Amino acid sequence: MAVRHLGFPFPLFFLCVFFCLAAQLPDGSTSAKVAQHQSHSLRPNIILITLDTTRADRMGFLGSTRGLTPNLDEMAKQGVAFSRAYSHVPLTTASHTTILTGTYPQFNHVNDFGIPLSPRLPYLPDFLHQHGYQTGAFVGSLILDPLDGTAPGFDRGFDVYDAGFHLRRHGADRYKTVERRAGDGTIRPNRSERAMPRSSTMARLRMQIPPLASCWKHCAGMAFMMRR
Repeated sequence: MAVRHLGFPFPLFFLCVFFCLAAQLPDGSTSAKVAQHQSHSLRPNIILITLDTTRADRMGFLGSTRGLTPNLDEMAKQGVAFSRAYSHVPLTTASHTTILTGTYPQFNHVNDFGIPLSPRLPYLPDFLHQHGYQTGAFVGSLILDPLDGTAPGFDRGFDVYDAGFHLRRHGADRYKTVERRAGDGTIRPNRSERAMPRSSTMARLRMQIPPLASCWKHCAGMAFMMRR
């Protein structure tokens, strides 16, 4: 498989992309607003997909022959795979804080479940939203639910943050309480509006995409698939 691998440590690469993007985004002047309108077609839509509890040795583009990740393998053929990308904390909320702020746990202090994301931290979804992007998150478990779960503050900067999980009672379906399958997504604009019909997140993405869109899709429960 022809996959280009780079060895840059992930946080450094993320910070480079983050601050290069910041340098290119226009300011609030009139001329800048005109330039912003004209440059929408030049600024990319952004899709971030994160896989929870995933083994690197089960990824086809990293050498596995088990055939578990055909879509990711195809994507890797057309892009760049970073073979030295390390998690700074083996916890979902702490790792995602590092990814979305470009800061280390020693700085952001999110090093356990339930610790709020500080509004003073630079946060990529909020940054993108302030510069014209329509932002949406579709998380896969209670762990990243900012209201009823263990990720307070994570919904900052999102137009849509699709969560709404609750604790599992005896006999209840795991995938209707604390998690959802990777292909499922319930679109709920916010808690005060009526829930929209259930639909696949990818089907939702196939609909008309706004000029500037940023989407974060989090897939939970990957450990079950990766045991094969």
